[in-house]
Amino acid sequence: PQHVAPASINIDALLGKHFAVLGSTGTGKSCRVALLIRRIVERLPNAHIIMLDPHNEYETAFSDCAEHFDIKNLRLPYWMMNFEEHIEMFIGTYASKNRVVEIDILRRALYAARVDNAENLNPEQITVDTPIPYKLSYLTSFLEEEMGKLDNPETLTRFLRLRNKVNELRKDTRFSFMFSGMLVNDTLSAIMGNLLRFPVNNKPVSTIDLSGVPSEIVNVVVSVISRAVFDFAVWSLGQDARPILLVCEEAHRYVPTEMSTRFNSTKKAIERIAKEGRKYGVSMGLVS
Repeated sequence: PQHVAPASINIDALLGKHFAVLGSTGTGKSCRVALLIRRIVERLPNAHIIMLDPHNEYETAFSDCAEHFDIKNLRLPYWMMNFEEHIEMFIGTYASKNRVVEIDILRRALYAARVDNAENLNPEQITVDTPIPYKLSYLTSFLEEEMGKLDNPETLTRFLRLRNKVNELRKDTRFSFMFSGMLVNDTLSAIMGNLLRFPVNNKPVSTIDLSGVPSEIVNVVVSVISRAVFDFAVWSLGQDARPILLVCEEAHRYVPTEMSTRFNSTKKAIERIAKEGRKYGVSMGLVS
């Protein structure tokens, strides 16, 4: 019989830092990660672990201790996006002088939409990044109203392009987990509580299946989730703080080494956790 050598890990030391599981395709990275997380959960049943899973490999492995999310039950409303993520979603990364103009138009429209739906908040306290729910219908109405003031066909085209993109996302059923009209009624606390497992309810792990997320927006989805995890940790710093582990399976898919403006927001969110996460109780496991 083969000799089996035990491998011991100091969980406190592991989760007090970041870690990576690296290897070529087919070497068993996912199996090792699943075993590692399973052992952590056995010893820390009230942990808060989020797994970004591009191939839906972990649902079965954690069926008894995880809440599974896919595009059918994931709630990630569009208003949670910051301005940079809005740009990637609504405008894209094409290089043109028109893009600068469209970004400015989107900035004004988004700010107006957030202010319109803010209650008991001074407009001076609101920015385009503030996670205040807003109505997409207000956004398109604002654009149409601004178009009515124009007489330059070239400028009008930029408004039309942006309005049409917003309407396209609203109608495309593939994006309904982000752009369903019902999601505007969600609250940030409910969304984060469900995603991060507060309360745990015997399911300390969240497995997020990204395989059904359209490829053109998976970078924004990862960015929103990663940034929300970090921001939550910052906001809750103090006596109510709880350590969180973010596991990024197939990290090279959405944080590539090559320079690409498409992944700017995602790389910023992941890098921020890598650089500052430990101060706020957020550790990260990269699998690549």
